[in-house]
Amino acid sequence: MASENEARIRAKTEAALRAKYPLARIVHEIPLEAFAIRLDLAAITPTKIVVAEIKSEKDTLTRLQAQVKSAISLACETWVVYNEKHAPKIKKIGQYWHDDCPDKMLGRMFGKCFLMEESAERRELKIIDKPPLNLIHAVDGRNLFNVMWAEEQAACLKQHGLIPLTKKHPNRNTMLYMANENLSVKQIRAAVCAALLGREFAKAD
Repeated sequence: MASENEARIRAKTEAALRAKYPLARIVHEIPLEAFAIRLDLAAITPTKIVVAEIKSEKDTLTRLQAQVKSAISLACETWVVYNEKHAPKIKKIGQYWHDDCPDKMLGRMFGKCFLMEESAERRELKIIDKPPLNLIHAVDGRNLFNVMWAEEQAACLKQHGLIPLTKKHPNRNTMLYMANENLSVKQIRAAVCAALLGREFAKAD
């Protein structure tokens, strides 16, 4: 069960996602078995996945690098939403060009994210930084394909005529290879969005 602190910042993040993407399905806690993590919050449309990673004042930033790395390899847009308590650390990480910064890799990842801060004084989140409009955000098609369950992967491949409709689906590694060789990231994303829009979750629209 979420703490009061997490529930508060999660509610603000959900409201911000709904305001920006009013037609999206909002999903909480998407498990990614292939990465052994969960995505905190996501807005999903037929063509887009937006992921928000949340850090309340009670959280640590220990797992943030792994979470952000997975998110930016899958999502069209990644938000890092944090309580103001973490602001000094977040700011230092963001200055990845400083020689004394121990988190250069995470700092580079932050360059592809929307950084959004929560404070006690503000009802809404404040955008602290956002990616440049000309930033080329490369989504990893292999990682994206692995968001789907085996049955969903098989349905995607059958839809594109890569395996017969009546044939039992191959193993996941074989299906991943087939998708990587024959499908574009756009095609894979559409299949993943359709799967997530139709899947049941513990908490979602």
